[in-house]
Amino acid sequence: MRADLAGWLILHGTDRVLTDRIVLACSEAVANAVEHGCGYNPDCDITMVASIEAGTLRLRVENPGPWDDSESQAYRGHGVELMRRLMDDVQITTGSATTTVVLRHRVFAAPGG
Repeated sequence: MRADLAGWLILHGTDRVLTDRIVLACSEAVANAVEHGCGYNPDCDITMVASIEAGTLRLRVENPGPWDDSESQAYRGHGVELMRRLMDDVQITTGSATTTVVLRHRVFAAPGG
């Protein structure tokens, strides 16, 4: 996933520093989906979709199931803060059937701007 996302971002013109920031934030979102949403179940499907519209990257990471935080320990739990520091916007929506993380980052200036 990391290599595919990095290649896609570079193909779309992002520089290496921005690419690394985005890949790290997305990796954290996927890791959280594996741990909190799927409970490390190898049969659990995680979806990651990336798009760029009007100069803004939008990454959506989704997994079935609610956010299960029962495994968290005191020294852990910095992933969401890391995503927030790396991206322009982070939205987490959780319910009984699914958890969705949407990451946004401006990658290009708006046309004419």
